[in-house]
Parts: sequence; structure tokens; C-alpha cells
Amino acid sequence: MGSTTAQIVVPLIGTAGTIISAWLMRPRSEAAARRPARAQYRGTSASAILGVLSLLAWLLPLVGLPLALVGVGMGVSHIANNQSVRWARVGVVLNLVGLMLATANAAIGAYLGSTGAF
Repeated sequence: MGSTTAQIVVPLIGTAGTIISAWLMRPRSEAAARRPARAQYRGTSASAILGVLSLLAWLLPLVGLPLALVGVGMGVSHIANNQSVRWARVGVVLNLVGLMLATANAAIGAYLGSTGAF
């Protein structure tokens, strides 16, 4: 991937992550926003959703690594706040698996590229 392509793709990934996060954290409706009992659980499944996406995106480390890192961060923050710990733990586990797969894929690709085998 050329440097100009990387200069275009990396900001797009960051923007897409911001948009996805904002969409997942949006209030569902006025009635849902007025319910304080459920407000503390808003966005707790975002880590699990990002975990599934990172498991699909690990083949492209440029996409899989940021997704997994954001998902781990969101899951850990929800665990620290004791908000719906079950979905946050599921998300952290899925994101860690995606992170390991994307890192291994990037390392193998870098090795093959440096030795000229690929």
C-alpha cells in the first residue's frame, strides 16, 4: 500500500470509528432518553459489536487493529464503570482475539514482504 493510500485510508478509518461510536451511543427516542434506569446501560453492547467486526476485519490489519483497539477500550471502560459487565466482557474477549489475529497477520505480512517471499 502506497503512502498516499495510507494517508487517505487511516483518517477514513478514524472518521468511520467516530461515526459508528456516535451512532451506537445516540438516544433511541425521547421516551427512551427519559428512562434513567436504562440510561446507564447505553452503549454497553458496542464493544461486542466491534468485537464481531474486528473478527471479520482481521484479514486487513489496517482496519482490524483500530477496530479491536477501540472495542477493547470501550469494553474496559464499561467494566470499570460496572455497566452491563456481561456484554462488556464478551466484547473485550472478541476484540482481544481480533487484535491478536490482526497483529499476527500484520507480522506475517511484514516478514514475507521483507524476505521477498511474497
